[in-house]
This record gives sequence, structure tokens and C-alpha cells, in this order.
Amino acid sequence: MIQITLKKAVRDYTGIAPLRKELNGRIRLVLDTVSGVIYDGRAAAFLTDAVDGSVVVTTTVSFDGNVTEQFVSDLLAALLPAGWLQVTEALLEQEVVEAATADPESTEESIEPVRISTEPFSHIFDRENQIQILLSSVQAFVDSGHQSRFHSIMWGPPGCGKTETLRSIAKMLGPHHATMLDGPSTTKAGAEQLFLNADRIKPFVLVEEIEKMQPHHMLWLLQLLDERGEIRKTTAKHGHQQREARVLCIATVNDLEKFRTLMHGALSSRFAHEVFFPRPDNNTLRKIVLREIEKVGGNPAWAEPAINYCAFVENNTDPRRLVSVCLSGRDGLLDGTYLRALYTNYMLSRGSTVDAELLSKLIGEQK
Repeated sequence: MIQITLKKAVRDYTGIAPLRKELNGRIRLVLDTVSGVIYDGRAAAFLTDAVDGSVVVTTTVSFDGNVTEQFVSDLLAALLPAGWLQVTEALLEQEVVEAATADPESTEESIEPVRISTEPFSHIFDRENQIQILLSSVQAFVDSGHQSRFHSIMWGPPGCGKTETLRSIAKMLGPHHATMLDGPSTTKAGAEQLFLNADRIKPFVLVEEIEKMQPHHMLWLLQLLDERGEIRKTTAKHGHQQREARVLCIATVNDLEKFRTLMHGALSSRFAHEVFFPRPDNNTLRKIVLREIEKVGGNPAWAEPAINYCAFVENNTDPRRLVSVCLSGRDGLLDGTYLRALYTNYMLSRGSTVDAELLSKLIGEQK
């Protein structure tokens, strides 16, 4: 038999019961990863003492069977994030109290709390309602201590601001709080390793094009999004691994119908909000193009011919296409040379003849 004496300093002491439950819960997590170790599920009497405004709780846990040094090391590592320290001759009461005030999940550098702001979204036009829905779910998650987890997807055709909004959310949250994943390239093994081995699990998971993730690689995500909020893995080599991961997920989706059918609807059922991003209207398109022109110090006059060409010839309202036409054509949009080349190539690619009247109108309006 081996006995381990533990101490923990508690500032908001509410009794022994929650402490006993917490301690036994963390012990069970470690026991699930080994075999041959016996624990009766009980800790010895909890002793309390007041030290510098905190209650220091002391107890002893006993184990029988195949208790190895590795098991003890893993056990102490699992108890440390909850503030439980092994009592040794060198451990002073003040050290226990100091441990209660430290953030066990933080890295050596100080991690600022999440600050919710609309400032990172100032460059995104006509998406105020969508952004408000998303930020409201983030606020609820933060205010509830990660208990209210209303996962969200942004859906709609390509080029409607979903990715830009997701990146702005990541910028607002900061690198210490958000994990960014690319759906098509994320594997089950990679994600499990990322979350099970991380020193600290970041509370937000942002996924780009989640519907393009292969279904057999999605099981880890279902675990995270489930009410229990945990990730589990069982292998012959390492046995059973389990870790709490109460995260909030925000993802982008291009094909909503495909997303809803993944895993027979099991994945989509975890998302409380389906936030629609429609094609931008003409006024918004103009703002987007002018914003991109300003970035390169270009001529605002490039905007109208690019918009007119995409609308009347290609019937294309994808902002990405408008921007590419605008920033590639530049002054060639104003003198008509670039418009002539674009229009002629477009008609030939479709086996159609050039409409001289339409071409003349497109070019003439720019002179």
C-alpha cells in the first residue's frame, strides 16, 4: 500500500463534499489510464486550518496493487491543476496558499481575459446582425464560466464574408484563447493529439469549412461539442485517455445541406445557431471594392467599370471576382483596353460571338 498526503488552499470554502468529489473525480481519470491499481474511492478525514484568509485542507489517499512511480507522477500532475499539492517536508503552508491564487492552466506569461469588441470587425460591411449573434454566444460562454455553450456556424455562398468574420473573431479572442482549424486538412489523430497533449486547452475552436472534414475524422469534434465537453481516446498502447474540454465552436459552412447530413445529422444538431451570410448588395460591393483600392493606393474610378462588367457580362456578384478585375485592370478599365480583353476572352470561352454593341457600350461609358 502507498499513501499520499495532499493539501489544498481554498479561498471560497463551502464544505468538504465538493472537495471530496473533485479529488475523487481527478483520481478516477488517472485510474482509467492504468490497470492493476486499486483505490477504494475514499480519502481519509479532511483536516482544515485557516491560513492567511484561506482554508487549507489536508487529506490522505491510499492505493494498493501495481502502484508505480509513473502512476504517482501522473496522479500528481492531474491533481496540480486543481490546486492539490503533495505534502513533503519542504512544503510550507504559505506555498499551499500561494498555489491557490495562481492560475494552474496558464503558461508562464500572463494571459489576458477575453475582451469582446466590435472593433476587429470594422472593415466588414453589412454584417452587423450576423456579428451580433455570434458575439452574443461568445459573451454568454464567457459570462457563464464556459457552461453556456451555444455553438454557431456561418453559412452561405463563397465570398460573403464568412472567412473574414471568422478571422476577425480569432483576432478579437487572441492566440491564447482560440484554436484555428482548417476542416479539409484536420484529421482525427491530429486533433486528438492537439487537445489531449496541450498544456492548456484554449476555450474557443474556430473551424474553416467544417463540412469538408472527412466524416471518419469528426468523432473527436462530436465529443467536444457534446454536453459533457470532453475528449476521449482508447488505444492498446496508451489505454484510455480522457480530458475535459469545454470549448465553444464557431465554424464556416459553404454547403449547408451537406453539413446537415454529416453523420446522419449528429454534427449539425450540436450547433445552436445557423447564421446566414447572403451575397452583398450593390452598395456593399462598391464599399468592398473601394476598400481594396484604398489599400493599394489606387484610383477610386476603377470601381464602377469593374462592377458594371461583372454585373452585365459575367452576372457575377462574388466580391473576390470584382476585386480581382478591379486591381488587375486598373487604368485599363478606364481606357477600355482591359474591358475589351476581358469581354472578348469571356465570350470565346463560351463559344459565343462578341456582342459589338455591348462591348462598345462597356468601353464607351468609360471614355
